[in-house]
Amino acid sequence: MSRGEETLALHLQADRITGWVREYRFAAEAVGGTGKGVRGRLERSGLSDYRFDFAWPEQKIAVEVDGGTWRKGAHSSGAGIARDRMKDESALRLGWTVYRCTTEMVLWGRAVETIAILLAQREAA
Repeated sequence: MSRGEETLALHLQADRITGWVREYRFAAEAVGGTGKGVRGRLERSGLSDYRFDFAWPEQKIAVEVDGGTWRKGAHSSGAGIARDRMKDESALRLGWTVYRCTTEMVLWGRAVETIAILLAQREAA
């Protein structure tokens, strides 16, 4: 787990935000779960074995913490950006709301505030 992910988990706990799952395999769940035959089901559906850093499956809200944005990490290279956009598109097609934030946003407390807003909006709908 990255520094940003560790910190976000602590912020969620401190703010008593519950119901989240770490490393949620949303694509596998969308094609019938993570059991036997998942690779074939993913391939037939055109999905990769995508995971969210944090997810609230019942609300279909996901959070991705993009680390290494200032040091050419996996999320800031051309290939990494392309992979992230494919993942985001797959999630959107499956009805998910994806909130993407940086480690800095987590450290500032902004990410946990935004997550609380998203959850409240979904609950009110």
